Parts: sequence; structure tokens; C-alpha cells
Amino acid sequence: MRADPMILWLRARRAGWLAAAALALVALDRAAGELSLSVPALFGTTSGVVFLDTFLPLIWAAAIADAFTGRGLGTEARPALLARLPASRLGVHDAGLFLTGSAAAGGLVAGVAGGGVHGLAAVLMLAGLTCAGTLRAGPAAGIFASTLLALLTSVYPRNAPAARFVHLLQPDGEPAWALGCGIATCLVAAGLLVTGRVHVRLYATDVGAL
Repeated sequence: MRADPMILWLRARRAGWLAAAALALVALDRAAGELSLSVPALFGTTSGVVFLDTFLPLIWAAAIADAFTGRGLGTEARPALLARLPASRLGVHDAGLFLTGSAAAGGLVAGVAGGGVHGLAAVLMLAGLTCAGTLRAGPAAGIFASTLLALLTSVYPRNAPAARFVHLLQPDGEPAWALGCGIATCLVAAGLLVTGRVHVRLYATDVGAL
């Protein structure tokens, strides 16, 4: 008996791992509580404090990079699982999974883990940045971009100019600004998934996207 194309698509997109990543993110966020680290300031002499849960959304970002890494290639990494799904529907399904999953993960962090608006914004922002980076330059680039954002915004001094707008992933950041940036990055990534405007460079060879 032939498997349903939607089941094969969910397997190709590692839906099980996405769910596990979301649960792990919430569990670790609750366990981390108010744990914080002292970090050097980007400039000046005053050390800063960053909460450990600032970096936990990278768990979801890594799962997103794994799920959509094949979309940046001319041929899917798991072609046999996707052969029966029309190409015209693939982008819409992928964008729907990405947006729904990221919103759900962010909602769990905001509600169940008590992360509030900044927790939701952090999940959306890192997910969108990682997905877009993965589609344009591969999963390593996507994860690197998200990790770099988390690090740079963490070491920016809290008494520096516009600190509340720079601290996009921290509790003292401007909630509305952070959430807006998170939604915007997710919409950009979803647009890349729907339109197929992705491109990955492999070994100095340009490989067009689906």
C-alpha cells in the first residue's frame, strides 16, 4: 500500500523532530528559570548580564535548519519522500508548517514557560533568520547568523544608546519592536519558501532551488 503524500512530506520535513525540539525548548526554558551569565560588554568597561534562556530558542532554530535544508538544493535531500507531492503545493505546505510550528513553539515559550512577549519574539526572530539563511546559503550559515545575533545583542551594554531596541532577544528589550522584527523575519522566510527564491552555493557551484 502506497503511503499518503502528506505523510511522506511530514517525514521529509522531520515533523517529529520539530515537535521534540519545541517540547525540549519549553522544558529547558522552565528549568533555566532566572539563571544568568555575566558577559563582557561590547564596548566600555561595564560587564553585562544575560539570561540563559536567551540562547534556548536556538534549539528550535536548529530544528528548522534541519527540516528545510533540502529546499535550497536543486534536488531535495530526500527526493523519494517528496516525489508524489506536486511542486506547486510544496512551497505553500512548507511555509504553512514553518509559520504554524514557529508560532506554536513561540506561544509555548511565552505561555507555558513564562517567557512572555520577548520569549515569543526571540523564537520567531531566530526561526525566521535561520530559515532564510538556510534557504539562501545552507543550514550552517543559517545557524551561524542566529547564533551571532544572540551573542552580539547580549553583549551590547544596557546603558548604551538605543539598548532597548538592540536587545531584541532579552527581557529588557522593547517588546513591540522585538515582536515586529520577529514577525517580519518569519514572513520573509515564508515568502522564500512559497516562491522558491532560494539559492545555495556548494563547492563554488551555484545550485538553483526548487
